[in-house]
Amino acid sequence: MRTAHEPVTRYWAAAEARDWDAFAALLSDDICYELPQTRKRIGGKARYLEFSTDFPADWHATLRLVIADGDRARSWCDFVTDGVPQIAVTFFELTPDGLV
Repeated sequence: MRTAHEPVTRYWAAAEARDWDAFAALLSDDICYELPQTRKRIGGKARYLEFSTDFPADWHATLRLVIADGDRARSWCDFVTDGVPQIAVTFFELTPDGLV
């Protein structure tokens, strides 16, 4: 059985490496990225790539844990944004063809 573990691990590796081509290859065209803490919602691959590539702060993510079950996963990352440490828990759902 395929799980979301590998695509989520590759997602974070590509993001941290700023390998935007590899990152984009993992995204579905209708991805929806929600930030509940700010109530921001970004819909669509192009808009999400723009958000990711144009993010105004210097940031780094260290993936600590991925828990996956079928087409869903949760990840825990330690982030440092402009020198400020943060923790991020992210929820993923994959399409039938394995895209985020």
